[in-house]
Amino acid sequence: MFLSEKERTSHHQFWHSYYSDELPVATVIPDYTNMDLAEHMTMETVDYTAEDAIFKQLGQYCKESDFLWYCFLLATLNVCLYKYTGERDRLLGSPMQGNSAQSGKLLPIHLAIDPACSFKEYVLKLREQLAAVYSHQQLAPNRMKQLHVVAAMEGLHSEIEDASDPAYIRILFNRQNDRLHIKFDYSPKRYKESTIRNLSVHYNELLQTTIFNMDRAICELSICSQTELEKIMHDFNPVIPDSRPATTLARQFEQQVFLQPDRIALVHNGRKLTYNELNKQANRLANMLRTEWNIQHNEFVAVRMGQGIEYIISILAILKAGSAYLPIDMEYPDERIHFILEDSQARFMLVQHVDDIPQGHMVSTLLVTESLSRELPMVNLDVPTKAEDLAYLLYTSGTTGQPKGVLIEQQNVLNLVQDPHYLSMDCQTVMLQATSIVFDLSTLEIWGTLLNGGTLVIVDKATLLEPKRLKETIREQHVNSMLITTALFHHLASHHSDIFSGIGQLLTGGEVLSSVLTNRILELYPDLRLVNGYGPTECTVLTTYYDIRSAESTSISIGKPISGTNVSILGVDDQIQPIGVPGELCISGVGVGRGYLHQPELMADRYVRIPGRTDQIMYRTGDLAYWREDGTIEFMGRKDRQLKLRGYRIELGEIENTLLKHDQVLEAVVVPIKNTSDELSLCAYIVPEICTDELESQLILHLRKSLPDYMIPADCIIIERIPLKTNGKVDTDRLPVPDRQQLRGQQTLILPQTPEEQKVAAIWTEILGIQQISVHHNFFELGGHSLKLIILAEELQHAGYSINTMDLYKYPTIASFLQFQHKSGQEG
Repeated sequence: MFLSEKERTSHHQFWHSYYSDELPVATVIPDYTNMDLAEHMTMETVDYTAEDAIFKQLGQYCKESDFLWYCFLLATLNVCLYKYTGERDRLLGSPMQGNSAQSGKLLPIHLAIDPACSFKEYVLKLREQLAAVYSHQQLAPNRMKQLHVVAAMEGLHSEIEDASDPAYIRILFNRQNDRLHIKFDYSPKRYKESTIRNLSVHYNELLQTTIFNMDRAICELSICSQTELEKIMHDFNPVIPDSRPATTLARQFEQQVFLQPDRIALVHNGRKLTYNELNKQANRLANMLRTEWNIQHNEFVAVRMGQGIEYIISILAILKAGSAYLPIDMEYPDERIHFILEDSQARFMLVQHVDDIPQGHMVSTLLVTESLSRELPMVNLDVPTKAEDLAYLLYTSGTTGQPKGVLIEQQNVLNLVQDPHYLSMDCQTVMLQATSIVFDLSTLEIWGTLLNGGTLVIVDKATLLEPKRLKETIREQHVNSMLITTALFHHLASHHSDIFSGIGQLLTGGEVLSSVLTNRILELYPDLRLVNGYGPTECTVLTTYYDIRSAESTSISIGKPISGTNVSILGVDDQIQPIGVPGELCISGVGVGRGYLHQPELMADRYVRIPGRTDQIMYRTGDLAYWREDGTIEFMGRKDRQLKLRGYRIELGEIENTLLKHDQVLEAVVVPIKNTSDELSLCAYIVPEICTDELESQLILHLRKSLPDYMIPADCIIIERIPLKTNGKVDTDRLPVPDRQQLRGQQTLILPQTPEEQKVAAIWTEILGIQQISVHHNFFELGGHSLKLIILAEELQHAGYSINTMDLYKYPTIASFLQFQHKSGQEG
């Protein structure tokens, strides 16, 4: 057809303003992603016929106009996809109207949703938009991004070519013989039949709602039927008890003392304490706290010491005295300790040695070892405490540049450890206590064991980092239960699988679990109970659990909610998502903690009232997940910029804000990256005011003053500007990939010269992925961390060196390590 220049200009102007490659395409999350998109594949079909009532109601509204029918049905589809993904703007494909010479060509339909708009208003707006698109279809863009979902109306559109990309879903509406037939064609190499069938069910549910409730706002429409809602709330979730625990942590422990006073409660470095001995020691310290220190009810008492018997005595004593304990890591930098003490307003700190007292902090300090040698009353205290009282205050990474304090009540911990069905906890339990005191998994290790009459075998960091010593401890102490981070499980399963030979039950969590490694361990030890756990600190360690009983071929579920806890998957408009549809994982029940300390805005955002049940609180995790058909939950990742790295929760914003406090930093972005081994690490991108050779090293030192080691980026890259997308967000795809051959800092590169130096450097290169390493470079500043340190120690031992992991902490350069080896050899 001939077009005048004026008509061509009009068409081009329309498409220039209407279409953009920046817009996301409408999609349904695929079940399979490892398909070859270039391969031609046949499509399979799920179809259904709408109920007569729907057809009649649509007929009254749309009359005999295929165009109006299509507008209504497409509007319903777009609202359905909006409820699936939460995206308000997207591109969907539509064939050209009529029998065009360009039959088979798809038009990009820009579908924008205003949740506050009524559905009727939206249909009218869409009708105007489609009319404009079809009037300009003759010069539609020939080259555009891939469209994954296409919708057509038989009788209105040209035929969709079978040669089109098989990755998308094709939906065909057909109105004939007083029936509305809807057909979903899909690629079986990308989607399961159940996924598409669910989509058809949710679409039909929404169609029934919209046709009879056209004046309702889009944000009020739901794709979840009442039947599915009841299944999720009553079949997938346990019943929340109306009453709360009538006891406290201290009284529950004292009950175990009464039942089995002579049973071993604690084991550490050759020392053993029975339940009776532990109780007396804790009572002695608690009496001192009450009578001499006059600590108050629910007051925070800081505890700064390593894992050990004195730490257990200290936190038990604090609870017996009616207060709450505040763990502080021995390796925290002074600035972080200062903030925690100031923010918590803690007046007292318990330490084990004089050297453990932090410098420059205005807080009264009690030496626990010295105090326990005094003659003080050892009877149980009569302190009026209740389950609603605080148990502990734990600080985690925060977006503002400072950590945030999470308040956990005693009833939260009791719900976690009383009659647990996710693990067997009783007097036969011998639990390894290996987790740092500031990692909430230690809560389950300690109280899950001591409140159920088991034995807690405590190992310090040096033992944990030496697999050989750890294995010996497990054998000698007959440990049968372990709780470890996913990262540590992956390492042990890969390199030291025999460490699990005597273990009866193992719970791991914190990151996505490898099905390959779990299958390997279960093949070796079929009687092992292996549990994948999930839970944020705000909800007391564990929210869901999944028993991995047999070989897993795909991703491993995070399971079902524990007793006393409910999970809701909420969509974009805070409505419960049906089975198979992603949303934000939200938690309610007895496991939800009291909230954040001195963070009212964050409290209001994360801890919200449950709709229709204003007396109950729900915690919004920020994690994305969906229900599986069997009632277990599939974890999908974060919806914000928080992540877990080697078990630690990290807010990237805290690192960025700390960088921005440096006077030479104009802009900063921190992103997670994966190396060639698929290992996750952090990379900081810096726009400096003035770029100097020393800047990268200065920034790392700046970070170390206020952040723990696990939050220090492995790479720091200086760039001229932060690349942005057209919507103003950071374009991470355009950030330069870290070059692991280029070392941080510009110190003089002194390459290994002697055969000994070259031998050790080769081991470093293999572990760190860096070719040129100076003999004075620090292992940790090149991206090394505790798990890589374990590997380094093992490789050096295999190479003939007498070394342990803690030695490498002291001698983190090649030069200092070899000097230490030479000195040790002379002394030997």
